[in-house]
Amino acid sequence: MNSRLTQPSTVKLVVLLGVLSVSSSAILIRLSAAHYVTAASFRMLFTVLLMAPTMAYRLRRRPASVAEAPMDGAARIWSIIGGLFLALHFGFWFKSLQLTSVSTATVLVNTHPLFVMVLGALFLGEKVPAAAVLWMLAAMAGSAGLALGGTGFGETALEGNLLAVAGAGFVSVYMVIGRHIRRRVSLLRYTFVVYLAAAATLLLYAVITGAYLGPFPPREYIIFLAMAVFPTLLGHSVFNWALKYLRMSFVSTAILGEPVFATILAMIVFSEIPGPWTILFGAVVIFSIYRFTAADTGP
Repeated sequence: MNSRLTQPSTVKLVVLLGVLSVSSSAILIRLSAAHYVTAASFRMLFTVLLMAPTMAYRLRRRPASVAEAPMDGAARIWSIIGGLFLALHFGFWFKSLQLTSVSTATVLVNTHPLFVMVLGALFLGEKVPAAAVLWMLAAMAGSAGLALGGTGFGETALEGNLLAVAGAGFVSVYMVIGRHIRRRVSLLRYTFVVYLAAAATLLLYAVITGAYLGPFPPREYIIFLAMAVFPTLLGHSVFNWALKYLRMSFVSTAILGEPVFATILAMIVFSEIPGPWTILFGAVVIFSIYRFTAADTGP
């Protein structure tokens, strides 16, 4: 790979672009008129289709390293389980954005580092500094205030807020599984299996529940494609790539920009202005998670 592209300053710029890309997720979800499960299904399906040519090429060539070798049975099963939890994350996250504000939903869904810490300690034996625990409690208190506060969405706000928190919990399980599997499986192989499993799960649920799967106007397919390209491939995939060249603390902190950029986009596109309560507790959550991340990963 080009050494200039992997220079820390260049990688940090790419991460910033990734944050901007992933911040479009909530806006694209809101713009879609499709059922929330259908929109999530097509997001993952389009992602898999875009990745398929590269995956087919990698499967034809001989592995260049142990990390690129074919997945064993256990890794494949765990990757599929990770895909199930990713599907749950998208389902709850997409639905939450129909019931609460973009600013509140994006702040709450980005509390996933707290869940990751707890799951990592319980199942991976990872040690957690005392300072990180204190900031986790502060973030949880801020999240509770944000979830219980008014967002301008009336009676549906609390349900939407709780769905966003649940979405954070589900994506955390996916992340912990990925942290374990990625030690011996390449990023491309792992994410392809995960995204494929998520797409299959969401499509199956859509069929079972009778959600409309099309045909749609061209506008909807453009939105689905944009979801796959920007928040998924140019967002989350970029973060996974950058972790090879930057500290996890930097990447985790940068991702906290998503609620800020998403809120600004919502103000522009939907004229959705966050209230004082949302701004206050949202700031508490973002700052607490920033401090938590710094304490958990070290200087």
